[in-house]
Amino acid sequence: MMRKSKEELSKKSKDFSERLKTVNAGLEKVYLCQRGQRFYLQATFPPKSGMGKWKQQEIATGAKADTEGFRKAKAKAHDLDSQLFKETFNWDDWLKDRQPIKHNLQTIGDWLDRFCEHYWQSREKTPSQEKNFKHDYLYYFHHLPSDQPISLELLRETAIANSKPETRKRQKFCKAFGALTRFAGVQSSMNDLARGYMLQPAIRSPQTSNNDRFEPELTATRLTPRARIICN
Repeated sequence: MMRKSKEELSKKSKDFSERLKTVNAGLEKVYLCQRGQRFYLQATFPPKSGMGKWKQQEIATGAKADTEGFRKAKAKAHDLDSQLFKETFNWDDWLKDRQPIKHNLQTIGDWLDRFCEHYWQSREKTPSQEKNFKHDYLYYFHHLPSDQPISLELLRETAIANSKPETRKRQKFCKAFGALTRFAGVQSSMNDLARGYMLQPAIRSPQTSNNDRFEPELTATRLTPRARIICN
């Protein structure tokens, strides 16, 4: 009985192989394949963040390697092929079921490289701009483990471990990490960690003449619980 079962499984696998060849012959942008007992779609996709180059990636169809699953995977392959051909592909349509996706950009180091590259595409790289970038972003990015997968949980833990609540440093961590999460397509916010801190104009000294030109200086202040706001 066991030998017969193996032969049947082998025959089924061979049948799918031939069917997959037939399906793929009719596709222009997509390649349907079988891995183990599941079907997957391979194609060149746009970046989830909407910025950067298209990369070859793989999407799980969620369909098992059986007759019914093959029909579902085949239909999805044709849908995806049509969307890519017509340039109507949208990641939201394919992520709503939370199907596993293999990204070419997997680690924080990968995302940081892409973030820096994109940042300078829209700015002139002057000494002043470089100084601001190091002060506003790189200093805080250096606290992140470059070999770990990017996640909101890791970014929040890093900000909490390296800054105190209701301080400018905490706010700067949240600003830098928030920009990275938006770029990487991480759907959440770090605004709650930045609460309790704001900038206010300094009070002018009584000795200052009314004729003197006065430019308010921004100074830090810690807010009372009632006055706390969520920093953008």
